[in-house]
Amino acid sequence: MAGFAALSETLGKLGPSGEERIEGILNDCFGATLRAVAAHGGDVLNFAGDALTAVFPVGPTRDLDGATAAAVAAALQAHQGIDALEAVEGQRLQLRIGIAAGIGARFDVGGVDDRWHHVAAGAVVDDLLVAAHIAKRGETVLTPTAARHVITACQLEPTAQGHARVLEVKPQPTVAPAAPQTPHPQLAAWLRSYTVDEALTSLEKG
Repeated sequence: MAGFAALSETLGKLGPSGEERIEGILNDCFGATLRAVAAHGGDVLNFAGDALTAVFPVGPTRDLDGATAAAVAAALQAHQGIDALEAVEGQRLQLRIGIAAGIGARFDVGGVDDRWHHVAAGAVVDDLLVAAHIAKRGETVLTPTAARHVITACQLEPTAQGHARVLEVKPQPTVAPAAPQTPHPQLAAWLRSYTVDEALTSLEKG
């Protein structure tokens, strides 16, 4: 989330009221991004400060081309959602999004003091980080492999590093939300083990 560090520093000088505004801004930004991910059949893997990682899985009705196109469409919607937010203290936040395509691995690691973390790993994750680093404010950048999977679904522009910048996306079908399921009785307790203390404190305060 480009610009968040500078904005946090500005608002942090305002004391408790500034901290509350920071929390509200994060909620607004993540909310817009989460809605975009869900609308295109994605799943958030983890949060890290002002960033998140999402996966768009393949399945019986969606191959890797379709999954990559869904990720690009979600990125476009997320950009639009963030751009629609009002400026704060004269500053606007924008996303820098990287997209990679391929096979990765997911692990649950931890166990010490009942703390756990969900971790994604593999070459595709490394490629994703490179693409996100190349992306500038308001841009979505694809790895070379990801670009090949959406060559007919997007208008792309090559970058100096050999990646591809998304210029335009053809309309993608919206994935119907999954039918609601009854949560497991122990779900809340399990999720606490994956949630950082600061977030738990915020949730408990309402």
